[in-house]
Amino acid sequence: MDPELAEFLRTHPAHAEYDEIWPLHTPVPLHGRLAFSNELPPLRFRSSIQGIVVRADRKVLFLFPATPSGNFSHLIIGGRPEADETPEETLVREVGEESGWRVRPVVLLGFRHFRHLGPLTDEMADRPYPEFLQPIYAAVAETHDPTLLLPGESPCEFVDAAWAERVTQIDHRPLLIAALQAAGLG
Repeated sequence: MDPELAEFLRTHPAHAEYDEIWPLHTPVPLHGRLAFSNELPPLRFRSSIQGIVVRADRKVLFLFPATPSGNFSHLIIGGRPEADETPEETLVREVGEESGWRVRPVVLLGFRHFRHLGPLTDEMADRPYPEFLQPIYAAVAETHDPTLLLPGESPCEFVDAAWAERVTQIDHRPLLIAALQAAGLG
């Protein structure tokens, strides 16, 4: 492991670890870990910027609401930065494009760390290999603007935070709880 990455991970211990398979054209097996941090991971290891989006009525934006699996990926939304974007700007743009919601980032909660369990695939070649990190922010939904939404995005809707917490795997819940607390809803 790269020494800079090893030191960053050493100072930010995981609160959850798990294996998952990303269902791309060629399935990609990964080892994931979730960790709290108010420090951005080193730039050269970052891939996407993610957010947990909440509303003042204690609702949380939930992806694929009709098929909750308990996986943390139902709670986060985001994507890759464009040239010269800050992480916060990336989050605002990506949430708008994927959900139609304008958001206000509140605070950096932590990150997801992934280690490839197999060879590099063409579909993953644009991410650092063999390990990459995704910072996760808490964000508050402000207004809905359907003109932001890109065609073909995945279904998402706001659901009751208590329901989202119940259907999310127990070891994946701490970042959801932290996002609600950061927004003053905990």
